Amino acid sequence: KEGTVATAATYAHMFSSLPSCGRPTRLMVYDLHTLQNRFYLHGNAVASLQTAIPLLKERLKSSGIDCVAFPDDGAAKRFSTLFYDMDVEIVVCGKTRGEGDTRSVVIQDGNPEGRNVVIVDDLVQTGG
Repeated sequence: KEGTVATAATYAHMFSSLPSCGRPTRLMVYDLHTLQNRFYLHGNAVASLQTAIPLLKERLKSSGIDCVAFPDDGAAKRFSTLFYDMDVEIVVCGKTRGEGDTRSVVIQDGNPEGRNVVIVDDLVQTGG
């Protein structure tokens, strides 16, 4: 349906159905939302997990960014350790749901005040 985000299972089924060339198709996946999704692939597709974080870190060195923020605990658990070798403030936020579609973001850890911040997150379905 137009306007609906495909699920990991849908993508996995589509890529697993690619024709065989005599060996499995290697699907390069960058920063997969959840690592267990790689097991959705079967048959003719094998996931090759990659990350773009080293490219981001290289860019941060010359950008003046001195704070890396994660909008939720999931992103922080997944990516924050990759920035420990840099001289940046790590900020972890939390999202709370209000009435209807309202959301609030609160800082749980770290202090971004007066800093140049980059937000590291994964894809979102709602954009909220």
